[in-house]
Amino acid sequence: MKKKKKSVILVMNERCLWNQQGIKLPGTNRYRACTEKNLCSRRSSNSSRVVIVVLVVVVVVVVIVVVIVVVVVVVNVVVVVVVVVAAATVVVVVV
Repeated sequence: MKKKKKSVILVMNERCLWNQQGIKLPGTNRYRACTEKNLCSRRSSNSSRVVIVVLVVVVVVVVIVVVIVVVVVVVNVVVVVVVVVAAATVVVVVV
């Protein structure tokens, strides 16, 4: 007697939600369901994570640089204003 193969219900992996059909089997119109074992989208999810991380890092660096530049400019303006006011005060006091 031939043993019947047990039908395995494959639970969709969270990583595979972007592709509900799973992996397309080459040369066929059939799809293999996504599971932890076949890791259908590990590459794409990793690469997209890397891209997201890089973008976040770039944005953070840009924001920090902009804040530093703004602070330096504002501080310079404040210093110039303080110096001008002090000079004007000194001139007024002297006169």
